[in-house]
Amino acid sequence: MRSSKGLDLNTDLVLLTNLFMKRLLKWSEHMNINEWLSEIERDIEQLKKSGRALTEDGNLVYPAPKVDTLKEFVSRLNSLGIGIDAQIVSLYKECNGIYLTDICNGYFIWPLEILLMNLNTLGPARISAPYNYKILAFGDDGTGQRFALRTDGSEEILFLPEGAVENFTYDAEDKAIRVISKDFLGFLTRLQADFRADLSGDSSWVYMTDQ
Repeated sequence: MRSSKGLDLNTDLVLLTNLFMKRLLKWSEHMNINEWLSEIERDIEQLKKSGRALTEDGNLVYPAPKVDTLKEFVSRLNSLGIGIDAQIVSLYKECNGIYLTDICNGYFIWPLEILLMNLNTLGPARISAPYNYKILAFGDDGTGQRFALRTDGSEEILFLPEGAVENFTYDAEDKAIRVISKDFLGFLTRLQADFRADLSGDSSWVYMTDQ
């Protein structure tokens, strides 16, 4: 069946999806964390009703963390010069991580227990030369590549290829570190756009981990 413009219905759907994604990305500056979480939870329900074979116990938003755990996290961020009004704190006030096991290779925002363990014992807390950034790694893409927030005065979100960590330092030699968002809210918005492109079956969509 063809539309009046000579495009089939699948093509029309892809075009509409792409238009929606562009508008969604522009919306991030006005986004509210609670609204975003509500929409992600609805998207997860759609995914579960899609008929796909999904990972058991995957694709979920974790409940809010324990109060003491959140306080410890905020205290550690304060020591890094990041205040309680930071965008990443706003998310963790509402949930303790997000596991999207069946979107792309997987999108994971880690529970606070993992972030605190990394801050205390493992890292990475910085990136080696030639970048020399201070960072907070908060998630991954399911293949060992990390998402990280800069903690040196910038709010950029970085994508770190798989690499060794020693003495809290990520070895960036011969690595291409990419900026995938100007801030954490922008990262969440892009994650949602990737989710919806995957859900719609848009084969032309370029995911943030593939750029």
